[in-house]
Amino acid sequence: MPEYAFYYNDKDEFCADSLPVRALVEKYSTPLTIISLTQLIENIQRFKRSFAAEWQGKVRVLPAIKANTSIALCRVLANETEGCDLFSEGELRAALDGGFNPRYLSLNGNSKLTTDMQFLEYAIAQGVRITMDDKSEYDAIERLAEKLDKKAFVRLRLRPNFSNMNQTSDLVHGMPLASEFAHFAYKAGIPTEDIGDLGNRILKSKWFNLTGVHIHLGRHRKDLQYWEAEMKGYAKAIQELKLALNGWEPAEIDIGGGFAQHLDPFVSYEEERPMVREMRLLNLLNKAAGIFGDNARYRVVSALLRTNHKKLLSATGPDLEKKNAPSIEEYSRSASWFRQELNQLGIETENTVLELEPGRGLFGSASIHVCRIKFIKKQTTPIPWSWVVTDTTDYWLLGANNPPNQPYVVDGKPIDNYPSGSRVIADIAGKSCGPDRITGDACLPGDIGPGDLIIFVGTGAYQEMQSPNFNSLGRPAAVAVKGNQEGVIRRRETIEDVFRREEVPDWISE
Repeated sequence: MPEYAFYYNDKDEFCADSLPVRALVEKYSTPLTIISLTQLIENIQRFKRSFAAEWQGKVRVLPAIKANTSIALCRVLANETEGCDLFSEGELRAALDGGFNPRYLSLNGNSKLTTDMQFLEYAIAQGVRITMDDKSEYDAIERLAEKLDKKAFVRLRLRPNFSNMNQTSDLVHGMPLASEFAHFAYKAGIPTEDIGDLGNRILKSKWFNLTGVHIHLGRHRKDLQYWEAEMKGYAKAIQELKLALNGWEPAEIDIGGGFAQHLDPFVSYEEERPMVREMRLLNLLNKAAGIFGDNARYRVVSALLRTNHKKLLSATGPDLEKKNAPSIEEYSRSASWFRQELNQLGIETENTVLELEPGRGLFGSASIHVCRIKFIKKQTTPIPWSWVVTDTTDYWLLGANNPPNQPYVVDGKPIDNYPSGSRVIADIAGKSCGPDRITGDACLPGDIGPGDLIIFVGTGAYQEMQSPNFNSLGRPAAVAVKGNQEGVIRRRETIEDVFRREEVPDWISE
């Protein structure tokens, strides 16, 4: 089997582990999410091995289960590591049902202060580590800990000053915002002016056990220079905290997540893609040609589209093992940079636990999304255009990427088997009433037709979690595979499931 779990075999069948995808969809129908446990386990083991080697001490990998809260996946990951990162009541339930050790859970975010405080009280009772996000959480945590007669394990989420990070953030779509200011704008973390007073209050209280510090870098930039600079900024913030807390040093340092996944679907937004430039040129020519009437305008636009399509038809197929982002091993160098910077600033690391919370870097490459072509629609006038209409929707493929941007293949029909003259250009479209242009100007085999399977690769990071019921559509099933074993881990939603929350008050029916 190739390095990654999704590949064409020697019969041109697209496979997940050792199972042909077509056999899986014949059993489970489409659209279908397929998750490779082989790939997921390999990913977390690589994080553990490589970061431990660079940190030269204990490393704890805490999967960010917000990327996929499947209880089945939690059980698989709980066999590989002690705890996980979580944000909500639902994620806490998934973590506990999945078998993670409560002591090594990382409860992050600003969702802890609920109206009845039952969520926070339950977390403290279970011994979950609480990452404090604001000084306003202090009173509630202390009051509940005293009520339970149990110390609360807490960490401080810092807001380091990452100076001179002037490259554009990948996460702020449509706005050229430097990653430094994207960090400043993000709500998470305790304001620097509050951190000293809050930390000293915690250390003086008998109801707190301050175990460490936390940040989350996020996928603002995938390049290693970004990570090196951020590790230096984080180390400086820890040194300043040590001074403010009279020499206190953290026993646990959590660097959060933000590692790019294999086949990273984010584009570099500060650089225009050639297609974007051409479409802008098309708009200018469209306006200019308009003075000669619609026929001239349509001829100009059609000619430009044919020129663009000619280039697309000669492109090579996606290389599913291509390294378009740093590898896990390359990212682990950030642990070495961080350790060295901390040591230079007088922070001991030999007995300090390094924690990391990979989300997309762990889950992203472990999943594919399979859909079936329903029909193909073409028009020749006034402008030629084609659509390959499938039984999925872009709403189930976004995963915080706008628009979806995963590699795609056709089962049984590798595009490299087709010369350019035997290919077609069409939009891969979905079944919702929205624009639903999943992949625009896709290069596809010329003999593609209804019933063929289109497979989007690298869809494991947030796609399922962010899938809505738009148009009251039931969401797809999810199947896990490992070697030649397979089974459903999320059943397909029925119409009854979609409307299960609905109620009609008596007065409306009167």
